[in-house]
Amino acid sequence: MHPAQIVLYGSTLCVMITVHFSMKLLAEHVLNWKKPKEQNAIVIIILMAPLYAVDSYVGLINFFGSEAFFTFLDSIKECYEALVIAKFLGLMYSFLNISLSKNIVPDEIKGREIHHSFPMTLFQPHTTRLDHKTLKLLKNWTWQFVVIRPVCSILMITLQYLEVYPTWVSWTNTVILNISVSLALYSLVVFYHVFSKELEPHKPLAKFLCIKGIVFFCFWQEGTDCGILSFKDAYTLLSPFNNTLPWAEVLWRSCIPPAKSMPLWNFILNRLPTDDILAKAGYHIVSRCKMCHKNLETADHLFLCCPFAIQLWTWLESMRSCSINRSNALSLLNIVSPFTSAQLNDVRIAAVGYVIWIIWTARNNSLFSNQATSFQSPCLLVVANVKLSGNCA
Repeated sequence: MHPAQIVLYGSTLCVMITVHFSMKLLAEHVLNWKKPKEQNAIVIIILMAPLYAVDSYVGLINFFGSEAFFTFLDSIKECYEALVIAKFLGLMYSFLNISLSKNIVPDEIKGREIHHSFPMTLFQPHTTRLDHKTLKLLKNWTWQFVVIRPVCSILMITLQYLEVYPTWVSWTNTVILNISVSLALYSLVVFYHVFSKELEPHKPLAKFLCIKGIVFFCFWQEGTDCGILSFKDAYTLLSPFNNTLPWAEVLWRSCIPPAKSMPLWNFILNRLPTDDILAKAGYHIVSRCKMCHKNLETADHLFLCCPFAIQLWTWLESMRSCSINRSNALSLLNIVSPFTSAQLNDVRIAAVGYVIWIIWTARNNSLFSNQATSFQSPCLLVVANVKLSGNCA
């Protein structure tokens, strides 16, 4: 099974498990709706897991593939994260029977000291007393992220749609969001630090770590322009249809005659007139591999799976002391490594190009001239041509 299929099937299973247990937990709360204020916040927090799972899965299987679509998906996750953080603080308020709308603050918690840390001490006294005003301030610090996050997302999507998104706007947006989320998380930490004993039976720290764990593991789905690996990109990297390698630059090199590179070029583009391609064009013929005379002739079989081709690739691997990924046409170019010299990469890609050219030439000789090609002759031809390419590199 190909790694891309393993990723897809594994992700499907994980999403199904997540949705199943989340819906089961949600149903239990709905059937036992006894504390609406607390359970309202709990339901919103529970829905975070399936929402993130489905959002991630949609991004993985790439329904639409447009950059704007994935930006929209990321915005949904981030906006919901902001809502969950605010609701989490509201849940802790409920645990302590605090109601700011009704000006209810239990007497036993009034007057407690709150110690601020740098850089908040630039705006707040180092030590303040807990009262209705302080609790409202902590709530506002949390809810500001719920407002700023959607505004920034809408602005970002609009600017990208209008194709007006300079670098300084991106950096400004990032700085604003980081400050906003840091302030929201800071208010949660301060509140938990003050009421850690009272909140201990509810285990809020473990719950909060679970929430941030979901956010952290989905963080790798962010954009790739800044070098972060996304889930979608990981699937694309593993996919047999991966086109991310700049293969045109890898293939066309001055040390390789264009006539020798052309078969590999057409193999990658799926334009070689093999039997399956001719059949799609309306030329219906009896298909049989011209080299092994056993299987149907397709480009993948001819160059990658035919016993004649396997012999050549195995021989080349032993000569070059390196493995060659033969899962598809593009994977052959992965023989080029950024950790080797340019001349060695020229020799490696030349060897791959000559093997494809020789297989195609042997196939045509068998088809049009009824000439069989021995195994030794192509090997000598590859060595001779690679030597010339190595001298030209």
